[in-house]
Amino acid sequence: ATYEALESAGARFERWIREASSEAGVPAQVHRVASMVGLFLTGGAVRDFKSAREQDGPAYGKLVHALLDRGVYFPPSPLEALFISAAHTPEVLDSAGRALGTAFGEVAA
Repeated sequence: ATYEALESAGARFERWIREASSEAGVPAQVHRVASMVGLFLTGGAVRDFKSAREQDGPAYGKLVHALLDRGVYFPPSPLEALFISAAHTPEVLDSAGRALGTAFGEVAA
């Protein structure tokens, strides 16, 4: 049941990132395997290190700081992945999901 819950949480978090970035008009690519999520702020496909480095690093930094202001800790580098664990309760994940919308809005501003 734990792995199914992690898969579900990862899928929800991926959906929230995609929705928040889309609503804010911030191009984003999300790569996910179960509860491991990678986020790249670019409109182009990310297939290798070179394409990963072509993302908008300053925008990613702005996103990380906007999330930190809301108590959500994202990886500090856009080349790192985030991990959802069994310790992340639905309430914690819901709070992070709500923060994503506001944070992406700040990136777009």
